[in-house]
Amino acid sequence: MIAYHVSHNLWWPESSRDDAADIQHALRKLGDLRHTVSRCKQRRVVIQAGGHAGLWPRELAKSFEQVYTAEPNPAAWSALCKNTVEFQNVRAYCAAFGAKAGSAKMQFNDNAATSKIS
Repeated sequence: MIAYHVSHNLWWPESSRDDAADIQHALRKLGDLRHTVSRCKQRRVVIQAGGHAGLWPRELAKSFEQVYTAEPNPAAWSALCKNTVEFQNVRAYCAAFGAKAGSAKMQFNDNAATSKIS
């Protein structure tokens, strides 16, 4: 079973509990995201890689007709799904984007920044 905690009205994987600085950083970057979205003339579809717990996909869903996001970490993907359930225009996949189609083995660490593909 995956453990979660709630911070800033969002579900986060328990492994991110010690990453309060990372959560604060992501929240501060929402302004940059909003500025970028404001420059988009057409807002039909957006593809967002690294959906993590869903902070950015939620924000994008407010402006785009359809949001596709991928998150390879099962714990983060599960939180992303919980946090975007009310957005019918978000499609979240437990997957990663790459240069070509295929599969890879991923090693997930408590600190997501040190997770890697082998």
